[in-house]
Amino acid sequence: MLRNQPSLSDVWDEVYELLNNKRVLAFNHVADKRMLLQTLDKQGLEHPNIYWECIMKAYKQYRGGGPINLTAACTEMDVTPGTHDAMDDAIAAARLMHRIARKYKFSLFHPDTHE
Repeated sequence: MLRNQPSLSDVWDEVYELLNNKRVLAFNHVADKRMLLQTLDKQGLEHPNIYWECIMKAYKQYRGGGPINLTAACTEMDVTPGTHDAMDDAIAAARLMHRIARKYKFSLFHPDTHE
């Protein structure tokens, strides 16, 4: 729980509108999706319809298989890794996706790639 901050249920209507029917990039979309849905279920909040895109999957497609974490992927692509802080890691993941797109002329934004 964050001290002196509103709870998720307090801001959920606004956050829901930001996420619903939108494309969301996450380094490990499987883990992030699971955590979001578990949190929403625990608090009795409505699930948004999210089109998830996985940066790790895109990275592995060009790197070639094997497990990878955000820090290792950033290091290999010469991107400053996050500090395991949510905002820092989100920025690192976005920079990593940008680097992948530029280096490999890659785009996640194909209608058939989301789930």
